[in-house]
Amino acid sequence: SIVVAGSKAQKYAEEKGFAYTIVTSIKHIELSEETLELKPKKSTVLKAVIQPLESTSKTVQWFSSDIRVATVKDGKVSAVGEGECDIYCRGMDCGLITAVCHVTVAK
Repeated sequence: SIVVAGSKAQKYAEEKGFAYTIVTSIKHIELSEETLELKPKKSTVLKAVIQPLESTSKTVQWFSSDIRVATVKDGKVSAVGEGECDIYCRGMDCGLITAVCHVTVAK
C-alpha cells in the first residue's frame, strides 16, 4: 500500500494497480481567539479548528514567541510575566499552515 497526495498520484496508483491511501493536507487553521489579554499567572485555553475537517492529520504544534511572557502546551496559554507575544499553532502534516494569537499580559 502506498500513500498518495493529489489526483496525479492517485491516477498513477490506480493505473499500476497499487493499493493506496489518500492524504488530505491541512489547508487552514482557525483559533478560537485572535487576541488575548491575561493577567500574570492566569491561563486560558485556545482551541484550534482544522480545515478541511477530513484532513488526514489533525496534529498541531503549539509554541510561544516569548516564553517570558506566556507559555503554551496543548492549547493552554499561561501568562508568565508582563509584555506581549504571539502564540502559534502549526499543522504538523507539512508545517506550512500556521495560525497566530497575539497575547498581552498586564497587571
